[in-house]
Order: sequence, then structure tokens, then C-alpha cells
Amino acid sequence: MLDKEYVRRKVLELGKLNPRKDGVVTETGWYQEFNLNGIVTVENDLADQSTVDAIFRLVPDMRGKTVLDIGSNAGLRSVSCAIKGAHVMSIEHRPWYVKQAEFVREFYEDLCGRLDWSIVQIDILTGDITKLGRFNLILMINLMKYMTSEAEENLEELKLDAISKISTMSNSIVATLQRHKHSEYLTETCGFTLRKYTRSNVLRFGLFEK
Repeated sequence: MLDKEYVRRKVLELGKLNPRKDGVVTETGWYQEFNLNGIVTVENDLADQSTVDAIFRLVPDMRGKTVLDIGSNAGLRSVSCAIKGAHVMSIEHRPWYVKQAEFVREFYEDLCGRLDWSIVQIDILTGDITKLGRFNLILMINLMKYMTSEAEENLEELKLDAISKISTMSNSIVATLQRHKHSEYLTETCGFTLRKYTRSNVLRFGLFEK
């Protein structure tokens, strides 16, 4: 197991020592909650173990599945799927979250052995996400809320175009149901059906299938 002081130092470093400024989470702070050998990155019930548990209630068996985690942040969902035997690709466009995910992978590979988990930095609003191929399952958690672009005047159009591309990459998508347009867009425009749903401590999740 990695030395606890090394873990503490990395968590502080990757959180820029002070992840909260005037009570507001800064861009470079931790958002997802991990307990890494007793070192907690941040407390956040929007991104804690209960969100992972909800996904596994929808898709209990991850063994051998190819999983794309879009907007993966520091990799909470990704590493959990990889530990359960999935072949996981995380995509995240913000470089500080990519660095956090790389450390999370280092920690869990030291703990569990090598994981089939790749991390790719790409902006799905401007990059060609379809070149990544097809997957057995796509995780699309709070995606519409956190997609951002400098082209604010047509941001909604860019978001829906990204969802359209994502919908061609899998027949199974787990998405949040929290007043975001992507769930309606999947069913009304992209040909998916909401098969079942569940909730974490504070969020609702649905499994959409073609």
C-alpha cells in the first residue's frame, strides 16, 4: 500500500492545498469523494460511493464489459467499474481532473493490481468522440450540467449534438434524471427507452437501452 504521507501530500497537491475558497469549490479542487488509506479528498454526497452503488444496481455485472465514462472527473465511477472487471475508458477535458484520475489509478493499482482503465483528455463539444469506437455501456452522469464551452451563444446546440454522437456509440447508457435535457433527448430523439431507474443519496439514475 502506498505510504500514507505520500497519499496525503498528493491529495493536498492535487487539491491545490485549499480546495475551497470563501466556501466555494474552486476549479482545481477535488469534487469526487474518495477515502484513500484514510485520507478523504472532499465530502460531497453528489459524488460519493452512493452514486457508484446506484449504477451497480442498474448494471450489476460489469465483468468483461467495455465502459465509457464521459466527464469522468477524478475517476470514481471508472475505477469502481474497473475493479469489478470492466474495460474502462475515462474521458475528461479538464486537465486538473485528469491528473487527479491518474493519481487515483496509481493508488488503486497499488492496492488491487493492474486495472484495465485508460484516461483520455478530450472535449466532447469540439472533439470527435465517435473515433473512440463503440462500448457495451456508457456512463453519462450530470453531463448536460457540466458541459461548458467558450461558444456560449450556441452551447445548448453543441450539447445536444454531443448527445446525438454519444447515442451512436452504445445501446446502453446510464444517465442522471435530474432536470437535465439529456434524458428526454435520449428517449424523444435518439431512440432509447428508459428501462429502470434508482437513486443514490441525492441523485436519480436511469438505464436507457435501444
